[in-house]
Amino acid sequence: MEAERVHGFNGTDAELQKRLKDHIKAVMGAGAQISILEPDTLPRATHKAKRVEDKRGQVWTA
Repeated sequence: MEAERVHGFNGTDAELQKRLKDHIKAVMGAGAQISILEPDTLPRATHKAKRVEDKRGQVWTA
């Protein structure tokens, strides 16, 4: 996973990486490898989201 630092962030990349990893673990219950990038590094979405088709079978049955 890649995340970019916002302008004006005064902490270290290691601190930000740990905070993000802890938050993702708490919310999703899964670990993540995180790379911290410079501000304005990641491309911005400028188009409509792509359609995703779920082809799994019998996912939500009890």
